[in-house]
Amino acid sequence: MPAPLTFFTGGFHFSPDPRDLDVFFKVIQFPEKILAFYGALSNFEYTILLTDTTTGRTIEFRNPAGGFCGGFVNNVLSSNLQ
Repeated sequence: MPAPLTFFTGGFHFSPDPRDLDVFFKVIQFPEKILAFYGALSNFEYTILLTDTTTGRTIEFRNPAGGFCGGFVNNVLSSNLQ
């Protein structure tokens, strides 16, 4: 289940308790690019789909079961920032 934290930051929880967050995701906008960061606090399998609503482009972030994953993607969305 998603757990929005701010306009650019959110988390996800897999248990019934929404305070027990398993994955964090953050998007940072700069004038020339957008960065996406993600990190896991568990070893559950998950897939996150991030969609640029301007271009329709979708990027998939995956973590296999048993893996502790995190990272960032440089210039993840369109460069036509308004």
